Amino acid sequence: MAYGLRLTRVHSERWIFTGLVQPVVSSDVWGEVSTETFNVNAALVALRNHRPGLQTGYGLVYALQFDLAFPLPLFMVNWDGERTHLAIMLPIRMEAGYALRRNLDVGLRMSVDGGQFALDADEYAGDDPQLHFVDVMAGPYLDWRPTDRLGLELSGGRAAHRELRLKDGDDETADWSPEPASTVRLACRLGM
Repeated sequence: MAYGLRLTRVHSERWIFTGLVQPVVSSDVWGEVSTETFNVNAALVALRNHRPGLQTGYGLVYALQFDLAFPLPLFMVNWDGERTHLAIMLPIRMEAGYALRRNLDVGLRMSVDGGQFALDADEYAGDDPQLHFVDVMAGPYLDWRPTDRLGLELSGGRAAHRELRLKDGDDETADWSPEPASTVRLACRLGM
């Protein structure tokens, strides 16, 4: 479970600065929850508006999904044409889409997701059992927004890289990484 706080400052018509802090509980929450299960994702980004429909961003991101204990550089490009768009947020996501209608988009997406979760030491061997996972997905999507507050997305594709590892602290105790496979996902978004 995770919640976030975002602060944005509009410096000028060209520059916007954003900071995001997201405390995260990374635990199975059924066992004993220790201080190691509390982590923080954070990002600092400077966004530059070049012209209507073109924005770039530069910054740093510290996120547990990469299983690294130091900030990574972040680069963003958002370009919106009359019916096409391109959204790149490296190292997390790339997307190119086309608007078939005002409320219906199709496109291609590549994304990286992952995380680490503390597990109950009574259930798993070791003093500090953790589950680490990484998924690199690529494939098409269909995004339909029947109302301003409701969105449905059907996406699929191929898992290009997958890792699922059990660790005790920094030592790997088991590798359950599945083979790359095809996936299908249906998502519903509700807005306020």
